[in-house]
Formats: sequence, C-alpha cells, structure tokens
Amino acid sequence: MQKILLALSPSNMNREVIDFSCYLSKLAHTRITGVFLGAPHTAETVKRSLQMEHQRSVAHLAPDNNSLLAYAMVHFKEACICRDTDYLLHGDRCVTAEELVEESRFSDLMILPPGLSYNQDIETAPSALARAILTRAECPVILAPEAFDGIHEVVYTYNGNSASVYAIKQFTYLFPEFTKSNITILAVNSGHTGFPDEPALMEWIESHYTRVTYKSLSGDPVDQLILYLLSRRNALVVMGAYGRSAFSRLIRKSTADPLSGTLLHPIFIAH
Repeated sequence: MQKILLALSPSNMNREVIDFSCYLSKLAHTRITGVFLGAPHTAETVKRSLQMEHQRSVAHLAPDNNSLLAYAMVHFKEACICRDTDYLLHGDRCVTAEELVEESRFSDLMILPPGLSYNQDIETAPSALARAILTRAECPVILAPEAFDGIHEVVYTYNGNSASVYAIKQFTYLFPEFTKSNITILAVNSGHTGFPDEPALMEWIESHYTRVTYKSLSGDPVDQLILYLLSRRNALVVMGAYGRSAFSRLIRKSTADPLSGTLLHPIFIAH
C-alpha cells in the first residue's frame, strides 16, 4: 500500500482520528495524504456571502488569510510530525466531496472520521456526509474511532457471501503487517450456526494468518455482532459492502454516544 487518503474537516479537527491514521500509516510504511473538505458553493451561496461585510470568500479558504483552513493544516502537520509520520497535503484549498471521491480512485485506502461534516454540527455516526462518501468511494474505507489505543485483534465478519470474502481479501492485501496478529473469523447467521464453505475458508485464511480463532453466533446478525464487539477491546472490524440495512443498524448500535458521532471500533469497508 502506497497511499492513505485522510479526509478532514477544518471546522471539526480531531486529533484522535489523526492519531489513528498515523498508526496505520507507520504500520504500513506509507504516508498520509491529508485532504480538507469544504461545502460546494452555488451561485446563490456565493452571492449571499459577498453581501456580508468582512465575509471571506466562500470559494476558497486561503491559508495566508489566517483562515480556519490554515489552522487546520498546521494542526495536521504538527500532529504528523509529533508522531514521526510522513505526510502530504494537496493544495491550499478545501475540496468538495465530489473531488474527494475522484481522488479516492487513485488511492489505496481512505480514512473517514464518522462525524465528518462541513461545519461543527454533531450528528449520529456516520454523518450524512460520511455516508455519502462511503457509498461512492472508489477504494476501501475505514471509519475511524474517536478514541484509539492500538489494534490487538482483527475481527472479520463473515456470512458466506462474496462481499464479506472480498472485504477479507482486500484488508489482507492492504495490511500484510497483521499476519501474526490475533484474527477472529466471526460468522453470524440467523437461525443456525456454522461457517459456509468452511474448508475453503479455512484453507485461504490459514495460508495468510497464523493465529486464527473461528467463532459462530446464532440469532439476529446485528444484535449478536454488537454484543460480541462490546466485549472486545482494541479490535478492528472488517465488513463487506456498504449500504445494506444490517450495516446501517450496526453503525447506529455501535455508536458510543448517540450524539457524539463516534464509533467504538474502527470499521473497514470494502465494496
């Protein structure tokens, strides 16, 4: 992996999210590319802003004007330097969500704060902006937790479908550094236990990992998954395609505080 894209909001910087991103960057021996988001501007919003006295331009947030963006960029640089992490900043302006999606096409991984927004409003995780980017991203995405204290276990959610297998493979290829980590293959199936395609699954998993635990749960997939994850600390969760109802329920129930916009665990999504 050569390029990790980190999306940030100048109005809502989170040092813990940067800390998490630096951790992954150093683990993978690659650099972080920081990108700052700004709301897209229509002719009407530009007209209104120009009518406001002393209002700075809404088209760009220029760092030489002592703007919020300038502060955010310095904050990002200092955080990376303090963590001895290689970084890159693209340009001197905010980008739109559309531009971020375009850049994801040429990235290996994107990291999103679950509460990402254009302003300081607090939303239930993930925010509307984060969900919009998730559905359109052209590379795997990790929703970052706000509180982070290392990764001691990778939990692969598995239900036998192609999406869950694809996510497992994508994470494995992007992070070979977890080869000797604790790996849990968690199968949650409604009404029965067991692993679909168990021999093939075990053959592939055990050709890549040395410390693997298989756990099967029965019942409502989301409820069982949440109960399991509540008992785990410092775990990273790997899931399949975004946009399904089960994933949406998981995100809502995984929220540490319904009003905080944060998650208990980092969640890797590939689609």
